[in-house]
Amino acid sequence: MKRWVALIAVLSAGALSCGDTSTSPAGQLNLDRPVGMAFACYGGLRINNGATPKPDDQIVITAQPAEACNIRSQPHDPGTPEPVPIGQEDLTGMGGAPIPGAAWYGFILQSATGTVAIAEFETKPVSAFAGGDVLMRDADPLTPGKNGISVGEDPIAITPDEVGCYQVIANAGSCDLSALDITSALDTSADVRVSRITVKNSLGQVVKARPAAMVGEPAGGTIGAACSSTPTGLVYLAYPNCHAVAAVDTTTGMIVSHIDYSTGTPQMRAGDLTCADECDGGGGTVTAGIRPVTLDLELDARTQQRKLVIGSENSSSITIVELGPDTLPVSLRQVALEDPTGTLGVTSIALSPTIGMGGTMGTINDDIAAGGDFQFAYAISTDDTVRVADVLAVNRECDTQVDPRLINNETSIAALSCLKVGDPATPRRRPGARGPGIELTEEAIPISVEIFRSEEIPADVRVQTPPKLVGYFGIITASDGRTFVLNVDDDDALDIETPGLPLKVSLPLAIAHQLRDAIDDRELTNVVVQENMPPKTFCDTNGPDPDAQSGNLGGPRSAGTPSRTVPAGVIAAEKVGALPTLRQLLCTGEDKTRVISELGFTAPDAIRDLAYPDLRTLRDENWTLTWEGSLSLDRGNVAIDGPPIRVGQMQVDTTGFRVTDKSNAFCDAGVEQFDVLQLRGCDPSIGDAECPLGYTCFVHPNSQVAGIGACMLVDEADRLADACKDFLTSIRRYTVNRTKSGELTLLPRKHMLNATPVDGCVDDNQCEALADYAARNASSAMPQDAMQTDPRTYKCMVDTDRAPIGGTGKRCIETCQQTSDCATGRICQANICMDSVIPPQSCVNAPQRYELRAGEAFTMVGTRSGYIHSTILDTATGKCVKDPAASPFDIARVKLAPPPCDPNADPRTGLLPDGSYDANPCSLTVDHTETIPVYIPNSCTLSDPPTMITTRQAPAIRVHTRGPTFTMVDPYQSGDQRCIRDRLGTLGKIPLVFPGFQITWRQTGGFVPLTLPIAPSFPVKVVRGPLQ
Repeated sequence: MKRWVALIAVLSAGALSCGDTSTSPAGQLNLDRPVGMAFACYGGLRINNGATPKPDDQIVITAQPAEACNIRSQPHDPGTPEPVPIGQEDLTGMGGAPIPGAAWYGFILQSATGTVAIAEFETKPVSAFAGGDVLMRDADPLTPGKNGISVGEDPIAITPDEVGCYQVIANAGSCDLSALDITSALDTSADVRVSRITVKNSLGQVVKARPAAMVGEPAGGTIGAACSSTPTGLVYLAYPNCHAVAAVDTTTGMIVSHIDYSTGTPQMRAGDLTCADECDGGGGTVTAGIRPVTLDLELDARTQQRKLVIGSENSSSITIVELGPDTLPVSLRQVALEDPTGTLGVTSIALSPTIGMGGTMGTINDDIAAGGDFQFAYAISTDDTVRVADVLAVNRECDTQVDPRLINNETSIAALSCLKVGDPATPRRRPGARGPGIELTEEAIPISVEIFRSEEIPADVRVQTPPKLVGYFGIITASDGRTFVLNVDDDDALDIETPGLPLKVSLPLAIAHQLRDAIDDRELTNVVVQENMPPKTFCDTNGPDPDAQSGNLGGPRSAGTPSRTVPAGVIAAEKVGALPTLRQLLCTGEDKTRVISELGFTAPDAIRDLAYPDLRTLRDENWTLTWEGSLSLDRGNVAIDGPPIRVGQMQVDTTGFRVTDKSNAFCDAGVEQFDVLQLRGCDPSIGDAECPLGYTCFVHPNSQVAGIGACMLVDEADRLADACKDFLTSIRRYTVNRTKSGELTLLPRKHMLNATPVDGCVDDNQCEALADYAARNASSAMPQDAMQTDPRTYKCMVDTDRAPIGGTGKRCIETCQQTSDCATGRICQANICMDSVIPPQSCVNAPQRYELRAGEAFTMVGTRSGYIHSTILDTATGKCVKDPAASPFDIARVKLAPPPCDPNADPRTGLLPDGSYDANPCSLTVDHTETIPVYIPNSCTLSDPPTMITTRQAPAIRVHTRGPTFTMVDPYQSGDQRCIRDRLGTLGKIPLVFPGFQITWRQTGGFVPLTLPIAPSFPVKVVRGPLQ
């Protein structure tokens, strides 16, 4: 059978085909705070009570069981009659009266007006819907506009009765039920009949409790039976203030059973429920206790099992109630959801059918599925995720956030269908996960969820694509107006990794309970395979155009070759190739042989597979690796991880020099000991605009630091010029000594030679030689011809105010006799050139602008991901500390000399045989391909051709992050001997990096969630369609 899903939203509602999410959008209906929707089948019916039809049977226009319209909606060959239920065949040839057609009707409950709006659509296969098929009916044609039917006060839910003759409405405003006679609502010649049903307990006492949710028993009834004068069947009502869920007979209004939460543990009780009066002015005393607020009820078509699931807004356990054939409770059990804070609740819940997990043939195969049977409850929880639990028999929550790197080799579909929370065999979660629940993208908050079955479309010739749905899926509505598609069991796609074809399956997309991806051709490579032809490799491509009008295609990749950003005048253009970069490989193709990036489209499949281990964490964004880069990337119109330039108050006293920030943002920013705080002062080119009222942007007349002043009181600036001279003429770079959430203790920073060996200097002579070497890097002259020297002096010494380094532990520090001996912006103090000094308090009374930067490390920052770190607040001490529970992939800073990589570590995960993790980042040696200059032998004259491609062993650093895994090569080098980039120098492990040096690349092909092509302003609820 084909199914529908209807989305109820502000200004939006309609019927959507679920076999293909690319169908035309639903018609937009003008509604007033819709909260629910129920369906009905109405039209011609032969009254025969299911018996053999006779020509003289009465024909009426009436409401009828939903199965009658479902049969009429089945696919059929063009030109053939529409299918009809047994007993409703055309008997006009035998003298019988013709049976008019029937149609579907949607009854949309509007809480603001207490009315029901009615939509109509034909009985036809879902594949036949093309947009504009849903028509809004007018309940009162004599009144302008589209009018609804008044049904109750503050209605909260609507459901058809068992046989489809009535719509039953739960009213929170009057604490009762309404029954809308469907035939009277749709027959324009008759008055609409709405009756009230008073809810009573088994003792005959009226129960005046406000319901929060309602579900009805599964649809049934006999096709051909006339409607009765009252509704039939049971409904379940959630009464949060009464701490109960009641089963109510809609014929009598009598409570026949209830689930009692008053003791804290749910218990099955009889119909003797009593509640405080919440209507009719009773007020009602609300008592503490578990508050059930959401329900779902499922009759499984395959197993015929009936279950009710209950979620409570102040309980982290969901209740599963086994129901008998009469839909009354038989037994119950609970599944506890992970709740580390003890505050978790459930606001919406949905129960799936029993699903045979696994299948790849494009047809639903529940009875023979390799993974076996599962049934899942999906609960929207107060941590803004969708929790999942296997409720068929296991009674365990499923972890939807397991790091896919750790299950890449898992081949058990049953295991992948529910990775049990808390099970020792379940690997750890992906970095950044808030908990075990499904997380939406871009901070969207889930509002409503439903699960549906989507069968194959007959004679469907489409290949596997994201919009093609065969199997079981979910719909999640979100606070930002989007409607997400969820994979539960995709029977048209592979379920596990394919050996030898690492890009064939992306495991984060294949396993259950993941948001569905919208990007097609994820397995696309630069190898073209044609029938009866050998594969052909093409290298002169960066892959599909990510900005194509038709949309992006393919897997994650860099959109081009990563580039270096080098400020002018620091290093000669001919020498830039010696700076660090990302590892490069050789691609030999039919079209071209060229150097490629390990992150690029043309990299070998196995390399790309390792580079992008978790597609779900990848976004389309620009990444930068910046030496001593900023920890924040917010821009004027984008909020990511805090402003690059912050404002705080400086304090100078006997305990030291501190900056305080009342927003307590330092731990959130990821500041660490030995980081750099750069005071930004004010920009004198814009006058006093960056200073408070009464202050001026003062620039000391002796300052040689361009573009930086200091905000000082207008009437004190000149007077304090001498006292503040050293502060005002320095570059004002400080070392962070101690970190608290709202306070950083600062130290003046000694000026270090950037070319200090990563394993420490040996003596002063080495420092002087390295200073001369660094001075020559800005020259295009060959090393054998370069004569530049650095006139400044350096001392090889330990700097206890910086992070310890390996080897000798010493650095090359600039020395002096007076400030004029130092580099520009440095101050001579105690024969050491300082980047900063501790100022008198009077120099920093104004609020100070500052920037936080990593100390002696690259920062990796994404334009959408920001700066990722694992620094948290220790609430006991107020200090910023590393989160002991953080993932080893929660890193975004790279030092030049990390620990060596363990050769026994798994290259995908970094896991060691003993279960611990390798150092991350870690250092190693790799093959690196590059284009180098070629010289005539025994000279530095370029030959013809002037360059060549070569592969060499290069020092490198491997970095595992939440997103890409990459290898940075040449963090240091030994220098050149005679010619530029001959790499024959013997200087040792010398870095060429300097503040502001940057490696940049654009990452594309990241995860894009599949959403339905509708645009409601606020989708409040998703409802399963008829008989779904």
